[in-house]
Formats: sequence, C-alpha cells, structure tokens
Amino acid sequence: MCETHRLNKIIKVTAVVVTYNRKILLKECVTAILCQSYPVERLIIIDNASNDGTEEMLSECGIINDPRVDYRKQSKNSGGAGGFYTGLDAAFKDTDGDWFWIMDDDTIPAPDALYELVSCCEDKISFIASSVFGLDGEPMNVPELDHTPSINGYQGWYTMLYKGMVRISRATFVSLLINRMAVKECGLPCAGFFIWGDDTEYTRRLSRIYGHAYMAGASRVIHKRKQTGALNIFYEDDASRIENYYYYYRNSLITEYVYGTANSWNSLYNSFVEDEKKAVSLGRSDIQEVIHDGCSDAIIEREKYKDYILDQTGGFLFRDQRMSDVAVFMHDNPDLAEHDIYLYGHGLYADQMQKLLRNYEIEVKGFIVSERKIDDLNNVLEIDEVIDKNILVIPSVKNVFYAEIVWVLNERNIRFIEWNEKGECRVVN
Repeated sequence: MCETHRLNKIIKVTAVVVTYNRKILLKECVTAILCQSYPVERLIIIDNASNDGTEEMLSECGIINDPRVDYRKQSKNSGGAGGFYTGLDAAFKDTDGDWFWIMDDDTIPAPDALYELVSCCEDKISFIASSVFGLDGEPMNVPELDHTPSINGYQGWYTMLYKGMVRISRATFVSLLINRMAVKECGLPCAGFFIWGDDTEYTRRLSRIYGHAYMAGASRVIHKRKQTGALNIFYEDDASRIENYYYYYRNSLITEYVYGTANSWNSLYNSFVEDEKKAVSLGRSDIQEVIHDGCSDAIIEREKYKDYILDQTGGFLFRDQRMSDVAVFMHDNPDLAEHDIYLYGHGLYADQMQKLLRNYEIEVKGFIVSERKIDDLNNVLEIDEVIDKNILVIPSVKNVFYAEIVWVLNERNIRFIEWNEKGECRVVN
C-alpha cells in the first residue's frame, strides 16, 4: 500500500502503453504498471498491429483478462504518434481518469514511480515526467529545463525544488503523467508525425498553453532502448532505423515553425542543411536523401500541422498563467470593459492575449507597440489618442520587461492591470 498521508486526495490514473512487436519488453512493462504501489484504475494497451505473438502472450499470462486492462489491437501500425493519439483519445473518452500515465513498451517503472508522480500533482500542472535512466544508470530522455524568466528577469525552473521537482518545457513519452484538463484544453498529439518528435511537439503545446510542467526526481524508470545515446543519424548503428530519421528531421522543423521564431527555425534548418552536406561528403547518399526529404516535406506540410494544432487548442499557440488570470479578472469585473482597453506589446503573446479576452467577450481597442528601448516608452505613451481617453492598459509583454513597463505606466498615471506570481490581479491608478 502507498503512503496516502502525502496525498491530499485520491487521484484516478489511467495508464496508456503503446507497443509494436516487443512482447517480452511489453510483458515486463505492463507487469510493472499493474504492480505499482499506487494502483492504476485502468491500463489501455495500444497494439500497433504486432505480428510477433503479442496478443497470445498477453492472453497466456493472464494480463488480457485482468479487469483493469483494455487491450486494443490496431489494424495497421500507425507509429508511436498514432498509438499515443489513439490511446489518449480512449483514456479521455472511455475512462474517468484524472491523470493519464503514458509510456513506450520499453519503459520499466520502479514500484513507486507512479506514487511519486501522483504526490506532485496540482491542478494547474500540465504534466509531470519521471527521471529516466538506462540499464547502467546513465541518464536518458533528459527533458529540457524551462528557462522562461520570472517577472524580475531571473529564471524560475527551481521554484519547486523543495518538492523534488524542476520545471521543464518539454519531455519524451517515457513515463509522463498528463493532466486530463490539459488534454481537454490542448487536444491530442499529431498522429501524422508517426515517430520521433511527436512527444516534443505535444509537451511543448501542453506546457505553453495549459500550465507549467515538471520532472519529479523521485519517480524513476528504466528505459530499455538498445541505443542509449541521443538520436544522431551519423552514429546510428542499426541500418533499419535510418529511414525513421526522415520523421526526426521533418517533425523537428514543423514543431519549431509552430512554436519557435523565424530566427530559431532558420537556425535549425541551416543546421540540417549542414547535416545534408556532411552526408554528401561522407558518400552516404542514403542519409542525404532522408535528410533532404524530411526538410522538404516539413516546408510543404508545416501549415497543415499548424492548422491542426490550432484546431486542437481553440486557436492558441501560447498562453501563460498571467494571461489566464488577467482574463478571468477582467471577466469578474465587468465595469473594466467600459474602458478603452489597450494591450502593450505585439507579436504572438499579444495576439494570444487578445484571443483569450475575446473568449470572455472583452474587446481590445488597440495595441501600443514599440520596438524601441524602454527609455522611449514615455514618448510612445504620450500619444494624444491614448492619454486623453478612459484608458486601461494590459501589459502583455512577457516577464523581463514587465517591471519597467509598470514603472512607466505609473509615472504617467495611466490605469493598468498589475499581476503577481501568486495569480493576484489589481487595477493601479
């Protein structure tokens, strides 16, 4: 039995495992899930049309008859991306799980891995990742820290370290506990990604739109992948995997196009061009073709996937807690809508803030936009059409400039909404 004194409430967990032709590993993975100290309510196994006797093995050892197990064999192999799309869709629609624990079939969780994840659950967390190790204890599938600065400009990735968690921006589908409400708000993964990169796109989506994500240090899993190093086509020793790198190159570029900047996309694309040149210099026409096709198809298909993601998220590519708190505050104080509302800022952040306000039927009058230095903000805010009206400014520029913008607004006695890290909003001036 788990130590329930660390849990504030009972949390129902549905596990999802995607498998293809790895019945021995699958048996070990599923057994570890069903024997967790914190029990799962349901376990959905998505079998991507295995032909190695997976179904027979599950039947012979009694797993398929376990009342907690929901085994679903697909008619074709849709890749890990298609499998997790199907599995998360089933978990969301067909179970009452509060959180969904997803993993590949070569993931072996420690007996208390789920308990340690559940112990970290909070309503506004989008997902929590386990710490992943190889058979020899080497680090694997290391998530990327969230380097987003706080209001004062300092990074806040360590703010939950006292609970054994660090804030991350993306992770892989090797033991993730995902909040049901995050799935409701952000939709399902890109099934068409097939393999490699679907987890990066989806976890970036979850952490950008629903809420912060974390890695729980005490939740440990073993990843029994043959290749323990990071993906690199030039060091790939399994010739049958070379063609899969097409998806790595294509999906990476599509994801960066959706969530990155023009500069970050160009930088990534140029690095892939260098990879292609390297393949040519090495006489590896097979590698050169894979890279070329992946990059070319990324350019062709990027708008299609961006449209899909926007459809899944209700039109959002970014939202943070400040945006949500401010929008709710505006909605709860309808008299504020009588002002002419201006957003200070421009680009994606301001656009997404405007969309969120429109969801509450709050219209934005316009934008105060400056690409100049903070010292020039006084001049920007002294425009007659802004100063001489009943103005309410929402500073929509992110983080590092926030305090300086607030200082200028205060100096000019312009009403604005102030937000703090506790989610508290107030009207100043």
